Amino acid sequence: MGVGIDSFRPFDTVTRAEFGTVLSRAIWGDANNGSDPYYTAHLNALKAEGIMTNISNPNMKEVRGYVMLMMQRADENGVASGKPAICNTPENILACSLELDSCPAECLTTDEDEVVLPGFATVARVGSEVSMSVPRNANSVKVGTIRLTAGDNDTTVSSVVIERSGLGNVREVTSLQLLRTNGVSASVISNGMSTSTQTATLRFSPSLVLKAGSSESFDVVVSLSGADNNEHTFAVSAVNVANGTAAGTPVKLGTLRTTSYNAGTVTLASLI
Repeated sequence: MGVGIDSFRPFDTVTRAEFGTVLSRAIWGDANNGSDPYYTAHLNALKAEGIMTNISNPNMKEVRGYVMLMMQRADENGVASGKPAICNTPENILACSLELDSCPAECLTTDEDEVVLPGFATVARVGSEVSMSVPRNANSVKVGTIRLTAGDNDTTVSSVVIERSGLGNVREVTSLQLLRTNGVSASVISNGMSTSTQTATLRFSPSLVLKAGSSESFDVVVSLSGADNNEHTFAVSAVNVANGTAAGTPVKLGTLRTTSYNAGTVTLASLI
């Protein structure tokens, strides 16, 4: 968000020009791109629709109250839905819901309106359960592989919840991550687990989109930093589907038993 921004800065403020450009693109796509300055056509379009009433100072800092007001106007006048404001009047809402002849033609649902079908995912373990002894500061140890499979419709999986049990302190689990089978990261790294629930939510970045009937597998890797002679058992306790539901949990993964060894640094000079 913004011009010349090359990093994610979630606590920065935004200007009216920046927010207006984002809102315009959310509603109309790239239809208002290409003006000079970049925001001119975007702000003019928003003003023409009554969403913005003041565009004389595009560099003013935006505030939450005004942002919510502009989003409310976009919703109430039908711009966000692509239908005119008359479709939101009480009498026309009633007429259209009852499919009466008095429903304006521009407010009728057409065959072109997209029907969103619910997603469904199942999760299963690939291979057998693993149980291994590892150094007490083991780094990125694979505790199992899971396969996510979509049902009859396209499915968007937002996250997977990993649960820990066993002897030892949950704080000894320092990080968890999902890796694709080629070693590429698929989720945001979770820096440890909740001490109250002993779970960590591994969020896909971006969200995982599975086409109907397709599958994808992921390795669950864990890092530890704690005492020796402890035991940590991991399982998938939930799969969160953004556009539907999931089944197959819980899925037991593997168990790590810590030893008194510490892993050091290994330097590879040559393979020849």
